[in-house]
Amino acid sequence: MEEKKFKEIIQFAIDKEIQAFKFYTGVSQSAKYSGAKELFLELAKEEEGHQKLLENFSIEKVAEAKIKPIPDLKVSDYMTEVEFRPDMPYADILRMAPSLSPSRGRAREGVNLNSDRRLSLLCYVLIFFER
Repeated sequence: MEEKKFKEIIQFAIDKEIQAFKFYTGVSQSAKYSGAKELFLELAKEEEGHQKLLENFSIEKVAEAKIKPIPDLKVSDYMTEVEFRPDMPYADILRMAPSLSPSRGRAREGVNLNSDRRLSLLCYVLIFFER
């Protein structure tokens, strides 16, 4: 895999993590219930951790990776879109979270369409971050 392509993919993933972090941080401030606020802050912290991991990624680490396939239960395929509301119940918050990971679908496509082993491994790593 070309280093330029690798960097583009990583930057795309980092941008998505930053987007999710900002969303969760923002909605935590307007959530009505303290449990929802805490959950959103926890999700924001998780996205921040993903960003840091991606920033320290190297093409060499991907080449060395040995990743066991994890079955996709396709839970997010059956979820409906839910818009954030400050008084949103906990169950709706859990329904909303999977829809915020558009990079996951693109990463899965990359695994299926790519013959470059290193790029496929990178896509698997990106999918793993969003589970």
